[in-house]
Amino acid sequence: MERYFEAKCQMFAPVAVAPPPAAVINRDDEWGRRIPIAAGTQIYWYACGPMRVSGGERPQRFSGLRFEVRTPGGTVTIESPLVGHINVYNILCAFCCGVSFGIDPVLIARGVSQCPPCRADSSGSTKGSRSWWRSDYAHTDDAIRNVIAVARSLEPKRVITLFGCGGDRDRTKRPLMGKAAAEGSDFIVLTSDNPRSEDPMRIIEDVLPGIASYSTPRLMSLIARRLSVRR
Repeated sequence: MERYFEAKCQMFAPVAVAPPPAAVINRDDEWGRRIPIAAGTQIYWYACGPMRVSGGERPQRFSGLRFEVRTPGGTVTIESPLVGHINVYNILCAFCCGVSFGIDPVLIARGVSQCPPCRADSSGSTKGSRSWWRSDYAHTDDAIRNVIAVARSLEPKRVITLFGCGGDRDRTKRPLMGKAAAEGSDFIVLTSDNPRSEDPMRIIEDVLPGIASYSTPRLMSLIARRLSVRR
């Protein structure tokens, strides 16, 4: 994480002799507060609290987000089909970037409202029940936790997680992803995700130890028997 942080800091470092004209930083993030800012750079902080630019109430809805952004120039209402706390931060970041370029906050809010979900967020009802599903490129254990946390924030009856791990990639993260999915899900479906040259069932077997670390022996016995049948 320290190396990742050092790489990010390079974006805010002076280029030749001229510092970046503006820096947009998440004030709620500890790493963001540690970024060294060059003299002469104007900082645009964003946060879900009483900072320079902040997001107000964030009602969690299946249909999207609605919250207020408080700026030195006034308050703007944001509406978006995106859901989840993480997207409040993403929108605030984009909002500040627009403000740093001198764009009218009202126009920014209008643009945000017209942006469709980029990861196939959908909702619907079947026989009186409501469902919401999300397709996400969550390729690490932390990413899976964040996606599941968004689902949990909507207070559903159940969270069903379907995921797979790509082949010919880092095998060490597979059990970590399995554990992250087990921690937050009521039901897990392991599937194939572009196995490339690897055996799809071998990839799934790499994921299972992580699930086992958070699951009951009986459940793992059932999984093992099912894998044996599939083979």
